[in-house]
Amino acid sequence: MQVRLPDSANPAGPVSSVVRAPRTVSAADCGRLVDILRHHEATNACRDPQGHAVVHAFDPALTAEDRHWILLALRCCMNRIGEHVPLCTQRFFPETVALTVLDVGGFHARHADNSRQDETGAWVPNHSPKRTLSALLYLNSDFDGGEIVLDQQGLVVKPETGMLLAFPSGPGFPHEVRPVTRGRRYSMPMWFTSDPRNALMREPIWFAQRVSAPV
Repeated sequence: MQVRLPDSANPAGPVSSVVRAPRTVSAADCGRLVDILRHHEATNACRDPQGHAVVHAFDPALTAEDRHWILLALRCCMNRIGEHVPLCTQRFFPETVALTVLDVGGFHARHADNSRQDETGAWVPNHSPKRTLSALLYLNSDFDGGEIVLDQQGLVVKPETGMLLAFPSGPGFPHEVRPVTRGRRYSMPMWFTSDPRNALMREPIWFAQRVSAPV
């Protein structure tokens, strides 16, 4: 499913849609990613502000097999985004990829991924201004709460196992995650940049052509 939005919703960038793509990654492969996070969360030092474990794709504690499954899911998501997003000439490179979890009570307050609001309410660059495109792969659905809300687009999305959600990272797409009320909510957030100097990998999503372009 692609939710088409007016170009004015994101005038600074070429992507002006929210992509919701069910069954992007199989339930079995999502389960493998959950197992990787569970295996590493007790010893992983990286935590979100609420104390939940965050396992990054290139964490040195990961085995080669762990990383293989993460990068395989990433490429599935990149291919699906490339199919859904309107054609444009801009490339997007993976900037950050991680496995995350929210326990009961966990949430994310309303925010944009490359901007923050200053004391006047104006949007200004945040600590990650190079992010252009945000995406989430949902790894399970056996929990309550945890819906993602994009209020300016009028969307409330209940995660489903294997679903991909993607949208621009800028202030035209502020979003929040409602508190989890039962179970654990697993996901693989991904952020992409149009600047290869800030890329995690040199392999881009190339929307105008379905082949990798030289950097």
